[in-house]
Amino acid sequence: MGTNAQLGHAMDMRVIEENPNLRTNTLYVHQTPQRRFAIYHHSVHGKMLYFDEYCHSAEDDEYIYHESIIHPALLAHPHPQRVLLLGGGHGAGLREILKHPDIEKVIVLDQDGDFIDACERFLPEWHQGVFDDPRVEFVIGDMSAFFHQFSMPFDIVVYDQIELLSSMSVESFSKLLQKIKIRMHPGGSFVMKSFPFSVSDNERHLNLLSLVKAHFKFIDTGRVFVPSSTNIKTCICASDACHVAKLPKEIVNRRLDRRNIESKLKFYDGDAHNHVFALSKDLRKLLV
Repeated sequence: MGTNAQLGHAMDMRVIEENPNLRTNTLYVHQTPQRRFAIYHHSVHGKMLYFDEYCHSAEDDEYIYHESIIHPALLAHPHPQRVLLLGGGHGAGLREILKHPDIEKVIVLDQDGDFIDACERFLPEWHQGVFDDPRVEFVIGDMSAFFHQFSMPFDIVVYDQIELLSSMSVESFSKLLQKIKIRMHPGGSFVMKSFPFSVSDNERHLNLLSLVKAHFKFIDTGRVFVPSSTNIKTCICASDACHVAKLPKEIVNRRLDRRNIESKLKFYDGDAHNHVFALSKDLRKLLV
C-alpha cells in the first residue's frame, strides 16, 4: 500500500433503514467542509446520529459500542488520569471516560464546533451533561496544530473519527500516529474505531492495523454487534504495556468494582470483555 493511498472510502456504518418514512422527524441537519451530519428521531430506535447518510449511533443502543471501545483501555491502565479524545463531540465516549474516578483531565479535540453545539442541544441522551464537567476541555481545530501547541502527556488516547480517514492518506495517518505516540505516557493505551473486519470485508481494517502495529508493541482487534446498525462495529486497541484483550475477566470485574463503575454500565463487564475480543478461527488466521 503506497504512502499516498487513501485509507478507505466508506465508514464502518450503514444506513439503518432503506425506507426513509421510518425517519419520523428531522431534528437537525448541517453541512461542513468535512462532512454532513444529521440528527433524526426514528420511530423504532429513538434519536439517531447520521454522518453522510450513514448511521453513527442510535439512542436505544449506542451504549453497547461506547462502553466496549472506552472501558477496556482505561481498565488496562492502573490509574488513568489524562485522556485525549480525538473526535467524539457527541459526548457518549466522553461520558464513559468520566466514569473512571481517577480522571483529572480530558481534552476533546474536534474540527467542528457546530457539531458539538448541535449534539449538546439535541443529544442529551448521549452526553448526559458531561460537557459541563470541569475536567473537560474542548479544543476546536486541526489535529496537526493541536500537537504543536499542546505538550502535555496522556495516559489514554481515543481516536473517534473513523469517517475522516476517507480523506487521509496513509502517510498522513502514520505521521498522526507518531505524534500521538510521542504524547503518550509509557504504559498508556491507544484505541480507535476501525473499518469492518470479516472474512469477506477485511482489507481496510488490516491496512489500518498494519499502520498501528508500526508504533505499538501489543495490538488487539475488538468487535461488537450493535442491533440498530445491523452490523458489527470494530475497534483497535494498542499499547506497549500489555495486550488489552488478554485482561482476565476477574481483573476487569475487580477494577470495575473498585472504581465504582460496574453499576453504571449496561453492557460491559468481564464476560462482555471476553466476548468483544473473541475472534473466530478464520479471523485470527487473517491477523497472522
